[in-house]
Parts: sequence; structure tokens; C-alpha cells
Amino acid sequence: MTSQADISLLRSGTIEGLGLTDLREVTRAYLEVPGLLSAILDRHYNFIQVSQAYADAGRRRPEQFVGRNHFDLYPDAGNQAIFDKVVSTGESFVIKEKVFLHPDQPERPVTYWDWSLLALKEPDGRVWGLLFTLLDITDRVLMEKAVRNREILLRELHHRVKNNLQTVVSLITLHRLASPDLEEPLTPLKGRIDAMAKVHELLSTSDDLAVIDFGRYANSLCRDLEQLFGSRGIGVSITIDMPVSLSLDTAMPLALIVNELLTNCFKHGGVMDRRATALLWGRCQPDGTVEVKLVQESERPIPPSAGKALGLGLVDVLLDQLGATMTQRFQPGHGMVWQLAVPPSSPP
Repeated sequence: MTSQADISLLRSGTIEGLGLTDLREVTRAYLEVPGLLSAILDRHYNFIQVSQAYADAGRRRPEQFVGRNHFDLYPDAGNQAIFDKVVSTGESFVIKEKVFLHPDQPERPVTYWDWSLLALKEPDGRVWGLLFTLLDITDRVLMEKAVRNREILLRELHHRVKNNLQTVVSLITLHRLASPDLEEPLTPLKGRIDAMAKVHELLSTSDDLAVIDFGRYANSLCRDLEQLFGSRGIGVSITIDMPVSLSLDTAMPLALIVNELLTNCFKHGGVMDRRATALLWGRCQPDGTVEVKLVQESERPIPPSAGKALGLGLVDVLLDQLGATMTQRFQPGHGMVWQLAVPPSSPP
């Protein structure tokens, strides 16, 4: 009985330890593997025996190959050079994803194969024949190419969306400069568009196009807000620990929520209290729930009258979109605390 170890030994081309009976069993086992195209040839490349799969691929019966020369049927100078080298050196040859054309079947498209050419040797080491095996991997190769092309297209899409959003931001900036009276309503709008553009920017450079590193996003957002509001003399620093990866469907609304709350901290914290430090923290629970906590360290709570100017109406809409909950409270000795719980995303 031929073992899997015997087949692996033959596949590696190391068969000197096999007796003639064992060798015949192993080669016969190759001929019986379903879907594997295999053929035994003599040292002059004449067919001795082929598997049914090999015969089917050549549109012949197995017996029609016996005695025929491989390169009379399939002329190819490059392949013949490989056969010659295996016979002359006794070293087997293995190649992955080899491109095959089919001159005898011109209607067939290009196919891809893993194939091996193993030297069959006499006890004295002389090569008397070859075991030729081919495995059609065309479907796998084409699928991998399709996935790579899809990733390229998605990356380009995110890049273009980011560029388009940045163009809108530039137009808003021009309007702000031309009409100073519009600065108050346009500044929050600019921040929201910037927040969305940043998500697409990170996705366009991410190794995984399906998720976004929300910690990386939040750090970048905080730096931008610090630059914008720090110029007003408001002392704000950010401490963030956000090891959370999110799908785009979750990341975009959560990014806008965090942008609104952070903007709130930057705009109103320093006005009320020169001691204004925003602390942003997040984690992903074992069940997939994402927790985000934002603390604006201040000695006084934000007055309720500021709520209409903080975009909290937008936050409520985004919370509903995520199916998330948020609590807001003033904690003496700590400041304003917003705590969010975002349930796991539904599988696509």
C-alpha cells in the first residue's frame, strides 16, 4: 500500500530509497489522484502511461498517448529544455503558476498550472524516465488577480473621494476669507468635511481596505484640531488610547461624532476655563462592542445653552444610525464626560 509519505518523497524528487515495487506503487498512486494530470514518460519523452485526467485534458483516450512523443504532440522549446535538464542532471523540477498556451486547442484561453517533472532512476542513479504532473490552478489565479484589481480600484476610489472632499474644503475656506461674517457657520462645516475626508485618506493607504485603525484616525483628528484651536491661546492637550479597528460603515459616523465632541471641547472648554484638557479613550469589548469615552477636564460644566451650537443634533442622528448609546454628565473634579457604546457591526 502506498503511503502519503511515499508520494511526498517522490514529489520532492528523492526516490533512491524506493525499491522498484514501491516506485511502481507510488507512480500508480499519482495516476489515480482525481483531477491531477499525470503521465509517465521514458527518457526520450515517449508516453508510457497517462492518467484519465491527462487524457481528458488532451481530448484523447489514455491508450492514444502510449508510444507518442510528448513534444510531437506539444512542441515547446522552453519546456523541452527543462525536460532535457532533468534527464541530464537527475534533478527534479517544480514550478508554480506556470502559464500554458494551447496551440492544439486555440479556442482555449490561457491557463495556469502548478507542475512538476520528477526524475525516475535506476538503482545506479541513471534516469530511465520521468513522472510529469500538472494541477490546474487557473480559477485560483484568476480569483486572486480579481481581488488584487478590486483592491486597487477601491484604494483609488477612496483617494479620489478624499481629494474631492478636500476640494470642497478649499472652496469653503475661500468663502470664509472673502466673507468674514460667514466664518462662524462655515467653520463647523469645514471640520465635518475634513473629518470625512480623513477616513477616506486613511483607507486609501491602509493595508486592509475593509477596516480603519480608529486610533490612528483619532490621533490625526486631534492634531488638526489642536492646530486650529491652539492658535487661539487655548491650552488643550490630548491623551488617546484607541486600539480599535472599525468597518467603514461604523467608522464614518463614529468619526463625525468624535469630531463634534472634540470640536465642542476645543471651542468651549477654553472659553469657560483656561484649564482645558481633552482625554479620549476607547476599546473593543470581546463581544465586538466599541466603547469610546471623552473627558473634557474642566472645573465647570458646559452650559446647556451651548448645546445648539455644538452639533449635538447631528450627533443624535449619527447615534441612531449606529444603534449606539451616549451618556453625558458633569463629574466634579474631572469635568464633562461623554461615554459611547457602539454595538458590533452587522456582517456584510
